[in-house]
Amino acid sequence: MRQFQSYTLKVAVVVSLLAVTMTMASAPAYAVDKIYSPNVTKGEWELEYFGTRTFDGNHDKNDEQEHEVSIGYGVTNHWATELYGLFDKQIDESLRMSGVQFEKPFQPV
Repeated sequence: MRQFQSYTLKVAVVVSLLAVTMTMASAPAYAVDKIYSPNVTKGEWELEYFGTRTFDGNHDKNDEQEHEVSIGYGVTNHWATELYGLFDKQIDESLRMSGVQFEKPFQPV
């Protein structure tokens, strides 16, 4: 009986340590920019623009910008390819390119 109690105690300690470790290692969930179901048409070109700009009476918060420009092409009726250029502008700075993204949307049959 004593051996069973010792075993049970060890299992409880291991399970507790695993639970604490998993809780500490979990990452927060963030919202994404957009979720959509692609509508792909073979031979179709697309041009998209998304942008934001701050307007505030306080000069320290005014004129911050983010821009996203993309061009896409429907390769088949189920698969397309898109290239994005990302631009941003901090307060009192010039507009600069901050990144490039490449997407391959797929529309299931």
